[in-house]
Amino acid sequence: MFEWLKPKGSDAPKPQSLSPQDSPTKDRAALIKEAMQNARTAREAIGTETLDRVLAMMQKKKQAELDGQINPSAQAKKIMLQMDKGRVADHLKDLMQGDSSPPHKH
Repeated sequence: MFEWLKPKGSDAPKPQSLSPQDSPTKDRAALIKEAMQNARTAREAIGTETLDRVLAMMQKKKQAELDGQINPSAQAKKIMLQMDKGRVADHLKDLMQGDSSPPHKH
C-alpha cells in the first residue's frame, strides 16, 4: 500500500490485498479484522516517527485555522467575496485589457 515510502531495496512485508473472489464471501467481522491488520502493517511500514510528524503538522494547521491565520489565497477570496461585485468586475476587466493602474476614486 505504501511502497513509495519504503527505501529502495527494502524487504518489508507487503500487506495482502483482497481478491475479487474473497470480498462477497467474507463477513463483516473478517473484513474489519483484515482492515485492522492492513492498518497495522502500513503503520509499521511508515514508522511511528513519520506518523507523529504528520500528526503534528495537521494539528499545527488546524490550530492556525482556528487562530485566523489562513493562507493568502483564501484570505483574498474572502475579501473579494465581501467587496462590491460591480467594482471587482470593472477592475478585472481593466486588468485583462492591460491597464495595470489601480482604479481611481472619483
